[in-house]
Amino acid sequence: SNLLRIDHIGSTAVPGLAAKPVIDIDLTVADATDEKTYVLALESLGYKLIVREPRFHGHRLFHYDNPRVNLHVFTQDTPETIRHVLFRDWLRQSKKDCQLYADVKLDAIKGCSLDIQQYHENKSKVVRE
Repeated sequence: SNLLRIDHIGSTAVPGLAAKPVIDIDLTVADATDEKTYVLALESLGYKLIVREPRFHGHRLFHYDNPRVNLHVFTQDTPETIRHVLFRDWLRQSKKDCQLYADVKLDAIKGCSLDIQQYHENKSKVVRE
């Protein structure tokens, strides 16, 4: 099977952390470029493929409407999926850093309107730390 791992990531994966009403999921596959092994199956469940970023660890992004889901498909052994899980797990165990991140997220949204890229840039310093 091409499917290797499913991880609930992002703010909704951290109990008590303020979050947008969007569930983020990483789906790790053996080879994200081998779309015949997963695209039709995901589309049959109601997911829509909206982004292909082959140079970014084979990343594909699917959306599901209700509930709102961002499903990120990556090729196995990429630093991005490892980073997502490490960050989620750190926030789950560090109340101090979870609160710091919550505060930064609320501050980052100010003045962004619907500019999601600006929002990510505004909180990136604390994420890197």
